Amino acid sequence: MQATRVVLVVLLYGALSSPLMSQQAQGSVSVVGGSATDIRGITSRAVTVNPAVAFTPDPRIVLGLDATATRFDNQQWSLGGGPSLAARLPLSRFAAVTLDADAGYTNTSYQFSYSTASALPALELSAGPITGYVGARGQLAAVTSTVAAPGDPGLLGAPSVATRSVSASRTAAGALFGANARLASDDGETMIVGVRQEAMGVDSIHYTDRSASASVLKGIVAIGGTIGVRSEPGARTTFGSALVSIAVTSATALQLSGGAYPSDHLIGTPAGHYLNVGLSLRTGRASPRAVDEPHGVGAPPAGMTRLAIRAEFAARVEVLGDFTNWHPIAARRATNGVWFVDLRIPPGQYRYSFRVNGATWAIPEGAAQADDDFGGKSAWLIVSDTPRTTAR
Repeated sequence: MQATRVVLVVLLYGALSSPLMSQQAQGSVSVVGGSATDIRGITSRAVTVNPAVAFTPDPRIVLGLDATATRFDNQQWSLGGGPSLAARLPLSRFAAVTLDADAGYTNTSYQFSYSTASALPALELSAGPITGYVGARGQLAAVTSTVAAPGDPGLLGAPSVATRSVSASRTAAGALFGANARLASDDGETMIVGVRQEAMGVDSIHYTDRSASASVLKGIVAIGGTIGVRSEPGARTTFGSALVSIAVTSATALQLSGGAYPSDHLIGTPAGHYLNVGLSLRTGRASPRAVDEPHGVGAPPAGMTRLAIRAEFAARVEVLGDFTNWHPIAARRATNGVWFVDLRIPPGQYRYSFRVNGATWAIPEGAAQADDDFGGKSAWLIVSDTPRTTAR
C-alpha cells in the first residue's frame, strides 16, 4: 500500500512537469531522510518524498501544487498535498498588494486526517533595501480522528471495545507585520535579514509568534535560519530552523535541515522537531529566458537564475533590479555577443533591467514588461520555489 502511494506521488510529479505545462513551469522533487516527530508527538526515523510544481500564467501570479509522503520506521505513514497561490499587484515602484493562499488535505495511518485552508492578504511598502509589510491571516481546518470507546458488555460481562469517528472544525484569525532587508554585493552574494510578528486566535486560544531570520546566498551555497518565541497564556516556547543547500549540478542540490516547531493549535498536533539530509532535483525554468543564449557557457548551478541580453557592440553591461536594490551588478560577455549574469535570487516577483555602456536601458527580447514609474519599461522576473524540508 505504501509503495502504491509513493508511485502515485512520482506520477503526479511527472504529470505536472510535462511539456503540457506552461513554459514558465518549475518542477522539483526532494527526497530526505532523518528523524521527525509524528502527529502523536513521537520522534522516530523517517523518509519523506516531496514533489512540487510552480508556474506563472501571469507575471503577477505564481500557482503551485505539491504533495508529501512520509514513512516512519514504525511502519506508520502520512500522505498529503494541495494547491497554493502567490499574487502580487504593484501599485507603484514602492508599494504593492499581495495575497498568499493555500489549501491542503493530509491522511495518516494513525486514524487521523485533516484539511486546511489559509489566506493572507497584505500591503507591502519598499524603501531602498528595506521592505515592510502588514497583513491579516484567516485559516480554517476540519479534523477527523477515530477513537476507542467502551461498548456494551459481552456474554461474560466484559465490556467490548468499539471505535467511533470524531470530527471537529476550527477557525483562526489574526494580524501580522514585519520587514525584510535585502543586501546585494557586486559578486552576486545576497544577504537577507528579517523580523516578523504574528498574533493569532484559534477558538479561545490566543498566542503571539515573534521571529527573526537571516539567509546568505552566494554561488552554489545557500544558508538560512530562523529563530522565534511563541508567547501564550501560561507558556513560552522557542522554535527555529536552519537549512544548508549546496548545488551539485545545474539541477541537483544537497540539503541539510533541522529545527523545532511549536504545537499547531489549528489542527491539534503537538510540538516537534526534525533533522533531515537529502537530495533536491529541479526541472523547468522559473523565470523568463532570453531569446539568445550565451555560447560557450555551461548551465547555471542549481538555485541560480540566469539573466541574459544580446548587446554585441557593448563595452559594458550591468543588471539592476529589485533583487539588487537597483545596485548595478556587472554582466559577462559570451562569444556570441550575449551578456549574462548568474545570481541566486530568493523566490519572489521582481522588476529588473540591463544598463548598456552606463547609459542605455534595455530589457531582453520577449520578456514580460512592466512600467518602471519613470516613463520607461522594466522586465518582469518571477523566481518560484516550493521546497519542504520538514517531515511531519
